[in-house]
Amino acid sequence: MAVRIFFKILGIFLIVYLIFSNSSLKLDFKPVSYNISLPKAFEGPLTVNNNLDDAEHIFEGQITKPESLALRNGVIYTGISDGRIVKIENNKISTVAQIGSKCEGIWEQHKCGRVLGLKFDRKNRLYVVDAYYGLYVIDVETGKVTSLLKSSAVIDGKQLVFINDVAIDDDGIIYITESSNRWPLSRVLYVVLEHESTGRVIKFDPKTNNATVLIDGLHFPNGIILSHDKKSLLIAETNNHRILKYNLDANASEKLEVFVEGLPGEPDNLSYGTNKSYWIGLTNGRNATTPNLMDLTSQYPIIKKIFVEFLYFVGFIFRSISQFLYSERFKTFAFEIETGQIFVPIIPNYGMIIEVNNDGEIIKSLHSPNGKTTYISEVLEFQNHLYLGSWRNNFLGKLKMKTESF
Repeated sequence: MAVRIFFKILGIFLIVYLIFSNSSLKLDFKPVSYNISLPKAFEGPLTVNNNLDDAEHIFEGQITKPESLALRNGVIYTGISDGRIVKIENNKISTVAQIGSKCEGIWEQHKCGRVLGLKFDRKNRLYVVDAYYGLYVIDVETGKVTSLLKSSAVIDGKQLVFINDVAIDDDGIIYITESSNRWPLSRVLYVVLEHESTGRVIKFDPKTNNATVLIDGLHFPNGIILSHDKKSLLIAETNNHRILKYNLDANASEKLEVFVEGLPGEPDNLSYGTNKSYWIGLTNGRNATTPNLMDLTSQYPIIKKIFVEFLYFVGFIFRSISQFLYSERFKTFAFEIETGQIFVPIIPNYGMIIEVNNDGEIIKSLHSPNGKTTYISEVLEFQNHLYLGSWRNNFLGKLKMKTESF
């Protein structure tokens, strides 16, 4: 009975949507057709295992969406969903700083801010990227927050929209990824489904306050890190399932090349492994025999256009209603419909991280086929453990490394 009522209500919304589809409520959503190459099967270093299922879920319910992880003197730092930067020390979580102000819930994330990428430089200063506020440096001892580059900055004629991660070289030059110049973080699903190419890598010199575009035309540039030899940048191009390599040598004949491609899922953040390797967190692991809904509709942009515009329309109605209600649950529901996030949980959850060597070859993969530990954004290798950050989970993963089984 409940299912029948739900579909009746959905049908009513669909009729109303079709009536008003040409109104001012119509979303400027422009998906394109594309092809993504997934591995044919999980074999060799991608052979299926259950290693990620053994990860502990620490601080469950106490920490939400610990996207990126940075380490200093044995203390782990991360940004969480309510805008705070926190540290994990002696099995306790404490607040270091917050760039934005307090907000009621996820629908006001633009107020409280959302720190995504964060890294320490060689002088132990913490650089953070807040997707809504900009680039900052934080004194983790005092909590002092210093703005370096505001999100309102116009670079090469375009204002920043959705910045994501950060890397710092030994000369203090900062590199940040702008995942999209069309959609903010709250509309991240639009960036994925639209498969747009407005992503950029920005080079910023804090000594001169000069910011320039290093690379543009990217499909959701995400994590960024200096290579082990510090001669190049590695950039996760999420929507193209690959890692790019940018040569920092001014005299290099080829500046940009593919480091590794055909990844079994969307790469998020990058981190250092032992023996000059790199860890890559994947949003959702899969191969060509188990494509998800995004893969199946990749060449049918009209389906995605109707789907997203319909969700936006329904979400707008619910959001309008929520203005007169004092219900956190209803406001969250309206936001998740409008942004499409309500459908994320129905996508099959296959947890996966991979390790690649300095030549871009996959040498190891850890799986969670049943989705016990999934939505992994970053891996921090520390004291014979892997700490697993996430853009969605309400815990921090912790996995003891077992050489004989890995």
